[in-house]
Amino acid sequence: MALCLAVIVVIRAWSWQSIETQEVVDIPAFSFDLNFATPEELDLIPGVGEKMAADIIALREEMGGFKAVEDLQRIRGIKSAKLSAISPYVFVETR
Repeated sequence: MALCLAVIVVIRAWSWQSIETQEVVDIPAFSFDLNFATPEELDLIPGVGEKMAADIIALREEMGGFKAVEDLQRIRGIKSAKLSAISPYVFVETR
């Protein structure tokens, strides 16, 4: 009986040690093409407000369209950290 109980304890301890934790990754529910997104759509992106959405549209018109998401760094207030936060929500369709 004691041997059987010891085996159960060892098996249980082993199974608890083999459980791995998994990192939870947030996947955006939406993403927008920067060359076609409306100001209202851009305003839905966390960290992008009404003013920044207007700045994105103005830059798009000035440039004749975005060639890459990284073009957003031309906007005042968008540095690498902000770009990293926005990037999962936007893309540029290359044709």
